Amino acid sequence: MKIGLTIGIILTSISVWSQNVCSSIHLGDTYTSLQINQAIENANLCGYFLDSENAILSFDDGGVVYLKSKQELINEGQNWIEKCNHFTAVSGEQAFSITNDGVIVIRAISPSTKYKTIKN
Repeated sequence: MKIGLTIGIILTSISVWSQNVCSSIHLGDTYTSLQINQAIENANLCGYFLDSENAILSFDDGGVVYLKSKQELINEGQNWIEKCNHFTAVSGEQAFSITNDGVIVIRAISPSTKYKTIKN
């Protein structure tokens, strides 16, 4: 009984102290909360954190993840964020997906080749 209680307390404290980089997650049609959390935990999202606003990751199933800002993470004592080099908004449209292995894949929407610039 005491061993089980001790293990429970240890696991609870690990989950409380783990790095939580999301301010909120809105689920879509395909991925579960567990799948998204594990994929984000395993991903290197350094370049996606913005200085003072939440970055948005839009998933291909309609799910949306709001990442905390660099300042929020620093205020929470997560100083590892200071080692990340760039904090810039990502240009262009991107849809994120999660593979069967739990890896986040970025699917960028390429510009249409239908329209070309006409030079006079």
